Amino acid sequence: FADLHVLRIHCDQCEEGQISPWTARHLTRAAVVTGWGNENVTLAWTILVAELLEDPAVFKVVFICGKTLPLQTFEHAYRALTADADDWIAPMFKAENNPRVRLKSHAWVALSRASATALCCDGWYPRVARWVAGNLVPWNALTDEYFAVNVIDWAGLLT
Repeated sequence: FADLHVLRIHCDQCEEGQISPWTARHLTRAAVVTGWGNENVTLAWTILVAELLEDPAVFKVVFICGKTLPLQTFEHAYRALTADADDWIAPMFKAENNPRVRLKSHAWVALSRASATALCCDGWYPRVARWVAGNLVPWNALTDEYFAVNVIDWAGLLT
């Protein structure tokens, strides 16, 4: 299964000499400082996804972070996630009383290439940042639990 995935790691605390050569080979070219509940997490996502999509073979993007690795084998997860081209997003509930920010989901998502492209490459991050700055949407519209699911909804890709 080693040839069936492309791996990129965004790490804002990785310093040369303190990480393994394996990790160093998979780091994104750019990194931003992130923190829990911080909008830079989604900025890091956009950096990571843009690099992944440089490979035309990538058809699904799966986010895992820190200690939230799956309890299934790679083979099992790969078969389940690649069984179709659909996104896997678990909306938890309708979000604040704002017509633009309607949904909240877990940060752990699996995105089709079309949804991943919308997330990183279609100008949503700067647009939503402007909405936040203009108080058109709440500050958390840029956080990991709101950004992906709402961008996919705004792009007309949420099914």
